[in-house]
Amino acid sequence: MVVEKKSTTFVADLLVLWCNGSTTVFGSVSGGSNPPGTTDYEITLQVFADLEGCFVLIKFGFMKEIDSVFLQYYRPLCLYATHYLHDIDEAEDVVQDCFVKLISRNIIPENIKAFLYTSVRNACIDRLRRQSPIDTEISPSDLSGTISDDQALESSFREAELWTAIELLPERCREIFLMSKRDGMTYREIAEELNLSEKTVEHQISKALKTLRGKKDDFLADFFYILPFIHGGIL
Repeated sequence: MVVEKKSTTFVADLLVLWCNGSTTVFGSVSGGSNPPGTTDYEITLQVFADLEGCFVLIKFGFMKEIDSVFLQYYRPLCLYATHYLHDIDEAEDVVQDCFVKLISRNIIPENIKAFLYTSVRNACIDRLRRQSPIDTEISPSDLSGTISDDQALESSFREAELWTAIELLPERCREIFLMSKRDGMTYREIAEELNLSEKTVEHQISKALKTLRGKKDDFLADFFYILPFIHGGIL
């Protein structure tokens, strides 16, 4: 099939030169003869197709890496940012912006954990300074008060682990547990709303607490910190 050349581009011109064996632009390039019955432009289109295929494969591989990084770090990063911002929605905004910037780099940094946590920390500090320019001492905190950045980083993984454990509770068990511990409902109120016995409610909450305590030694400290943030966001 003969492809009529309607227009050209700078890149297409360079590829035509390369197909013709030009050394002007690309340096030493071997070749220069087209297969029988093919035009320069047909060769150019084929090269474009081959290059596009390579770029697609490279981009696909990069995005698979990004997906893996996202699954591993998104929740801990959101909780880490919450230690600075004390607002889960703002924390998610910051973390999402940092992932957008990571994708725009088109390359995964060698130390991805350090890159992401530094990016999120700087973004949180920038946001807080815009909100309160006179506040020069910005540090993360939890229920006990001010903590170090390293403590916030370490806590973010423990809290994410606990959050995931809550998420993995059986659906009815999780629902009853959160109605009690997050929403402050009594056993009787939960039983009436769900048409269950109070004994069943008590059993489900005990089951949840046993499961969660088994996941973490310092369960209560992290649990009470993340509890207010468990809603439709990153859970």
